[in-house]
Amino acid sequence: RWGSASALSMSLKADVTKLPAPTNASWGIWARFSPYLCFCHFAATNINSPQLRLDSLALDAKWRAPQISIQKLEARLYQGELDGGADLDVDSREVRLHGASDFDPHKISALLKPAAQRWISQYRWWAPPAVNAKICFVLPAWMNRPEDWRTDFRSSIQAAGYFTVGAVSFREIEFDSAHSDFFYTNHVWKVARLHAAR
Repeated sequence: RWGSASALSMSLKADVTKLPAPTNASWGIWARFSPYLCFCHFAATNINSPQLRLDSLALDAKWRAPQISIQKLEARLYQGELDGGADLDVDSREVRLHGASDFDPHKISALLKPAAQRWISQYRWWAPPAVNAKICFVLPAWMNRPEDWRTDFRSSIQAAGYFTVGAVSFREIEFDSAHSDFFYTNHVWKVARLHAAR
C-alpha cells in the first residue's frame, strides 16, 4: 500500500468567475477549468509511507486562470519543518517554488537519485542545516511535446538560496559552523560567499 494517515481533512470551494481568462489551444485540458475559481484546503497528521514520514501536512491552494497557487505549505517531519509555497502559470508553463526547511535531509535520502544520495552521505551534522531557497523551471508543452522536451526542461531549471549549519563534517573534516549562498543554472551549481569556521 502507498501509506497511511491517522487524520485527514479536505475542503474544496468552487465558483464561476464573472471574467474568465482568455484561453488558447496550447492550454490543453486546463482550458476546461478557466471559467472557475477554486479554493482548496488539505490537512493530515501522522502520515506514513515506506519512504517518508510526516507528523503533519497542511496546504492551501487556489486556482484562478491562468494561475494555480499553493499559498501555504506547512509540513512537520523528522523533528523539523518545511514551509513554502508554489505558483504555476498555465499560459507560460513557468513554475516558481519557494521554501525554508530545517529537517534532516538524510532522513529522506531514499527519495533521492543515487548520485544525490552519494553526495549527501559525505556530510554529517549534529543539528540539520537551515535552508532557504527559490526554484523556477518551465514545464513542457501541455500538448504536442517535442521529442527533446526533457532537455529543454532540465535547461530551464534555476535555483538560488542560502544555508547555515552548526557543527558539521565533510569527508571526515570537521567544522564548527558554515554558511553560504548557492545558485544553480545551466546545469551548474555555484557556491558564493562560503564561510566555514574550524
